[in-house]
Amino acid sequence: MYVQQQPPPAPTPPPQTYWYYCPSAKNYYPNVQACSEAWVKVPPRPE
Repeated sequence: MYVQQQPPPAPTPPPQTYWYYCPSAKNYYPNVQACSEAWVKVPPRPE
């Protein structure tokens, strides 16, 4: 009798780190420490 084994599960990708952009300052955290409006969550660009 042959028992077919299941392939190992795919590795989970590392957690994606987001950048936070402040539109009024036209810059990203940590260059801008405080933003007078809501931060914009921006996915990182692949290198």
